[in-house]
Amino acid sequence: MKNLMLVSVAAAMAVAACAQSADARAPAARTVTVDTRVSAGRMNLRLNGGNGYTPIARLQSGGWKVFIKPMEDLHLPIVRTHDAILMDDGVKTVDVHMIFANFRADENNPDNYWFKQTDEYLGRAVKDGSKILFRLGESIEHGLVKYFVHPPEDIAKWARICSRIVDHYNNGWADGFHWNIEYWEIWNEPDARPACWTGTDEQFFNLYVTTAKYLKEKHPGIKVGGAGFTSNQRIYAPFLAAVAKAGAPLDFFSFHKYSDDYNLLVRELPRQMRELVDGYGFTKAELVLDEWHYFPCGWKGLENNQPYHRKAYEQIATVEAGAFAAAVMIGWQDSPIDIGCYYTTGPDAVGWGLIERSKRELTDSYWCFKAYGDLMRYPDRVKAEAQEPLYALAGRDGNGKTGVLVSGFRNGWGDITVQLDHAPKDVSLKAVDWNLQLAAAPFKVDGTAVTFLQQGNSAVFLLEFE
Repeated sequence: MKNLMLVSVAAAMAVAACAQSADARAPAARTVTVDTRVSAGRMNLRLNGGNGYTPIARLQSGGWKVFIKPMEDLHLPIVRTHDAILMDDGVKTVDVHMIFANFRADENNPDNYWFKQTDEYLGRAVKDGSKILFRLGESIEHGLVKYFVHPPEDIAKWARICSRIVDHYNNGWADGFHWNIEYWEIWNEPDARPACWTGTDEQFFNLYVTTAKYLKEKHPGIKVGGAGFTSNQRIYAPFLAAVAKAGAPLDFFSFHKYSDDYNLLVRELPRQMRELVDGYGFTKAELVLDEWHYFPCGWKGLENNQPYHRKAYEQIATVEAGAFAAAVMIGWQDSPIDIGCYYTTGPDAVGWGLIERSKRELTDSYWCFKAYGDLMRYPDRVKAEAQEPLYALAGRDGNGKTGVLVSGFRNGWGDITVQLDHAPKDVSLKAVDWNLQLAAAPFKVDGTAVTFLQQGNSAVFLLEFE
């Protein structure tokens, strides 16, 4: 009984540690300074990308049409295709074994490929103005038996199949398109075993080197990279060393991190990755963090503790999660990160998505992402300063208007003042908080200062003016 009580207490403490009080009233930073006369360069417009887009399986009869407009409104700059089949019931999209089902068939015969559903899925994102980061490989397998995440029996043939997929989307092959998809990622999380890869390090290195070389030979204008590694950095250096030794191309290095540590995601990890990749001679390789999410919990707790699991999934799509994501993307503007893709932006039945699929609801995090996306309409960055845990980013468009995004992450209730360099005109303010979903919020203008109330422990604001 004593041991049982200790376990119960430990579980309760774990749940409490995961949760954050929505009613906290901590003293916090309260002033943002914006000077529209001082240029801060151009915005990096590729940081608010995502994994997943509008699912196609039930657009006719399953009520999923409600997802079309919200996905379009996010204005995602880039969409990564990993795990597409997990977000779209019963379709055959993206994964190599879905597109080319019979590995022993002739890879040069268009009849042996099934592109149609992937065409429709990607076509929606392309139509809405998003670029594609195409993950070549397989989705994660959560089952006890793994069917598709094995090393290909013929790596050279697998590379040729991948080349034909590029041909279809970039060169019109097999009734295809000329979408000029630039980013092609070889595999996902080969260090997550056995869920994503059942082979060895060396087998994956061989797969990457062979495929990367072949793709760049056949399609010199594309960018190839990989491999969407987990945050366990054990494999990073050996992979980079193997690629460098083989003289294979690495146009981008992609990796993942789930965390609630702002300093880690914005400062430490990008710096470490830049130094590591540069150290192996890949100084021009882009850094792509193509899976990340607000994660105030631990993986073991999710697997072994149901109360902890339930509380965790209540937290990861809240206003607090969205305010954290906005703060991180603001910080990345001054970091080595080139591309960011949140996991997930598409409708998700598990809890990771910005859209809750089963309830057909837009999460609070969705509205925070939309606010960030709306700010990207002001691409000429200007000087904005704030003291953590308040974060700010400002830009101007070509018509004399300015947008300011303010994220108060665990900042507490209270007034926030944005001090400007001039008296603003035509002012509007939208807020995401415990009560508002990117809706008009009250504010007061006093000369060159705009003041408004942060309601809740975390909130995001979009201020626009002339």
